[in-house]
Parts: sequence; structure tokens; C-alpha cells
Amino acid sequence: MIWWMVEEPHAPWHMIDDGERSMMTHSLLGFMFLTVLNRIDQDGDLKTDSKYLDLSRVMALWAKASEDLGMNMDEDPLADNKGDFGDYAGFNQVWFRYLLALSNESGVPIEGVTDIENDIDDWHAQAEGKVKLPPKKADRFGWKTKVSTSLHSAKRLC
Repeated sequence: MIWWMVEEPHAPWHMIDDGERSMMTHSLLGFMFLTVLNRIDQDGDLKTDSKYLDLSRVMALWAKASEDLGMNMDEDPLADNKGDFGDYAGFNQVWFRYLLALSNESGVPIEGVTDIENDIDDWHAQAEGKVKLPPKKADRFGWKTKVSTSLHSAKRLC
């Protein structure tokens, strides 16, 4: 899925006229990935020596997707709790902030994608101490609520 999201031939999908639905979809996809990482963490494999050998690269591809898909929007349409993330450049999508924090917490580096390799250290520096991850639990990032919210919002947008 992530290759499809960042692949140039699919760029028209990112340029749809329905900005609200587009941002909702981007947020939902980001939180879907966080939910996958949370499950990997619950299984004890969100670590540098994980059985998932390309974990760093996959995380980097999602970071690239965040950069490509609207990192600079004003708010995350699925965020049920805006929280206090501070005012700093670039990380207006809540899920991307959580991805950086999860990378720091687990020690799994975000690396392996040349398009963003020069930005990663700056992203981590800007996010350091400003993003508090939700407590560890089965639905750590509120996936069930976000899916339900998106379904109700999609009906409203139709």
C-alpha cells in the first residue's frame, strides 16, 4: 500500500478536489499504520532486531507519505483529542507526530528512503519532548473510534 501512496503515477489521487475527504483518508491511513506498529509492539517485535527486517524502511516510506500527503495541514480531521503538541513546523498531522515518537520509544530508526534522509534528524529534534504517546494498550491510537468517525463523516460528505 505504501508504495502505491508514494509512487508518482498515482499523484492525481492526491490532487482530488474534495480536500476534506482527502485529508480524512490520509489521516485514517496514517492511524492504520500506527495500529499495525502497535500490534507489532504488543507482540514484542517493534525493536531494532525485529523479525520484520524492513521495518525502518517501511516507517521511512510512511514518513515520506506524510510529507507528500499534506504534512502542513492545520489540523488532523480524525483527532479526537488535539492535545498539546506545541507550535512547530511541519508536523500538523497527529499520526506523523506519533510515528516519530514511536520511533524514539522503540529505538527503531526511520531510515532507508533517500528522499527524506536529510530531514529525519530535524523532524526528531523538533518533535523531541513535544509529543506524548498514548498509554500502551490494545487500541493505543484509537483506531476503532477513528474508523467509526470516518464512516459517519463519509456519509455526510456524500
